[in-house]
Amino acid sequence: GVVGAGYVGRAVLRLLAPFDVNRLVYDPFLSEEAAASLRARKVSLEELMRTADVVTLHAPKLPTTYHMINESNLALLKEGALLINTARGSLIDEEALVRRLKKGDIAAWLDVTDPEPPAADHPFRSLENVVLTPHIAGGVNNGRQRLGRLALEELRAHLKGEPPIYPVDLSRLDTIA
Repeated sequence: GVVGAGYVGRAVLRLLAPFDVNRLVYDPFLSEEAAASLRARKVSLEELMRTADVVTLHAPKLPTTYHMINESNLALLKEGALLINTARGSLIDEEALVRRLKKGDIAAWLDVTDPEPPAADHPFRSLENVVLTPHIAGGVNNGRQRLGRLALEELRAHLKGEPPIYPVDLSRLDTIA
């Protein structure tokens, strides 16, 4: 289950294409047709949380996404489910997640927390069903080099008087990270 179908969420869905898995996606701004083009089925957040074996978060940090993963939908996760957050820590109500994790029937892989880093005595640091990484998911492999190249490409285009390669649609500013 992929929560958020922006650039990263769509890339995750494309990476999953060769595997024999059902791909669910929740994104209120994604059309049914766009989901189908990604070989995914658009579902509600509740259905995704209830049915997915793995839930991976790729939503932006916005007032509307604050604690979107909360007590009620964490309760929907089935036994053995894995929750992955490489997006923003504020997407998850961490107190509710700790309560669910203490039951021992789900696991979480967290690259981001709120705040970062979590306090030295935070339960995330001692629970055996939690893997914490230091906000490095975007910087693995060639990620940093790629970001640097993209920034240089944009700068070169600008200096040549060309339009941006990856323009920001200001009409969508309230829905993007």
